[in-house]
Amino acid sequence: MTFPMAASVLFFILPLPQHTDSLQTCARKALCGYYGPLKDWQRDAYELVIRKGITVDRYFVLTQYNGQEPDGKVDARGVKCTVRVAASNKLPRYVYIWTAASGVRQVLDCGSHRNDVIVRRLIRERGWPEDAVWVDIWWPTAAEARRKGFDGWKLYAGAVIR
Repeated sequence: MTFPMAASVLFFILPLPQHTDSLQTCARKALCGYYGPLKDWQRDAYELVIRKGITVDRYFVLTQYNGQEPDGKVDARGVKCTVRVAASNKLPRYVYIWTAASGVRQVLDCGSHRNDVIVRRLIRERGWPEDAVWVDIWWPTAAEARRKGFDGWKLYAGAVIR
């Protein structure tokens, strides 16, 4: 039996506490191999979630950028963008964020401050939570972003992981 398979079997037979929080559930499944092999940065983020008891506790307004756009090839520091990358002007660099839609990402980029202005307007117009923060999620292509449901300015519950 391979490790991910053995870990997923243990996930279902060990008497673990039941979690109703979607992030806690996702982190436990991910660490047991349920979603397949994790990259080191993903494992680090999910281990922090479990160790610190982090739960869904805030809102993000998510948009997408992608590798087909001129500004989607490298981040603001000239490093090639990957699915690890999220951009935000309000969250500190290197924190992880998680939503059910985006999974875990790490803030390694920033964007136009106009995006923060747009979010403030959307909060007023749509009655969204006052503390919602804009985050741009990177995808390899626009088509993949659309397949994942990233096709505009959408409000998602999530968490900052640090």
